[in-house]
Amino acid sequence: MFKLGSPKILTGLDITKTSVKVAQIEKLKNGWKLLRCGSIPIPENTIKLSYKSKNIINIELFHQIIRESMGLLAGGVSIAGLSIPNEIVKSSIHKYGELPKSKEKTKKMVEWSVEKWLPFPVENMKISYHIVGKNPAGESALFVTIGIQDVINEYELSLKELKIDAKIIRPSCVNQLNFYINNINKLAQTACVAYIGLFDNFFTLFVFEDAQLIYYYGVKKGFSDIHFYQNIDMAMLHYLDKNPDKQIEKVFIGNQVEYHQKLEGKLRELEEEKLGKLEDVLKSIFKKDIHIIDEKQIIEKAISHSEIKGLKNLLSYTSAIGAAQSLAV
Repeated sequence: MFKLGSPKILTGLDITKTSVKVAQIEKLKNGWKLLRCGSIPIPENTIKLSYKSKNIINIELFHQIIRESMGLLAGGVSIAGLSIPNEIVKSSIHKYGELPKSKEKTKKMVEWSVEKWLPFPVENMKISYHIVGKNPAGESALFVTIGIQDVINEYELSLKELKIDAKIIRPSCVNQLNFYINNINKLAQTACVAYIGLFDNFFTLFVFEDAQLIYYYGVKKGFSDIHFYQNIDMAMLHYLDKNPDKQIEKVFIGNQVEYHQKLEGKLRELEEEKLGKLEDVLKSIFKKDIHIIDEKQIIEKAISHSEIKGLKNLLSYTSAIGAAQSLAV
């Protein structure tokens, strides 16, 4: 928490298999100001993403990359919000008839309900939850994220060795969603809205009805996969099969796919072509002209006070910015 009169400058890190992205933001009365951001590539054989086993292969090189990323920011950073790779956790929506009054009892209830699906004893797992609302039947919906303690701790302790306290740790897809959600909530108040988060090797599908999360689906195959369109088609059809009476009216696509600098121009052309085809695929699934919300307009609104508007690939920093924003809660 911030003391009265202290500067509200917050830092976020987003760690993927291929890079560490950092963002530093300032909370203003009427929005956010992006102060600095940057990216340091991670060489091959530094990290091997896994849900069940430790990820960091070369700890010395990993520490060096974190130090270099911190060097892109102003002054010393001691507290940060952290985005960890989507691939190392599992997330799902769980519904309960009635929640206990205390957070501790709710946490215990969630642990008991998911224990039978866990690969290890519950004491070896990290389980977090967010209450996302109630359905018409009065059930409370919780978005639950599960990771293996040793795997999550590896990232947290690596930062701690560099004197950085990762106060809030969330999957990259959740921080990306948090970045956008405050700005698209107004659009979702009276509509069924789908949110598709695109990453190199992962994509997510969140569906909101009347601003309440009703569906989540995560796939460990991303924008670069040759079967990407079929995977999107299957995810959407799975949603429609589970929710035949909840037709999606609007779709938002949050794209965080990275580019190699030398190929950036050509890759951007291919991206525009691929995103255009994705919109056609979505319209064919729903058999109607659904409204695709423009993510670039959302970003311009979200960081309208930014001093670095010329940054070309700002889309890929949304998880880092969302991680920084998580500290303001």
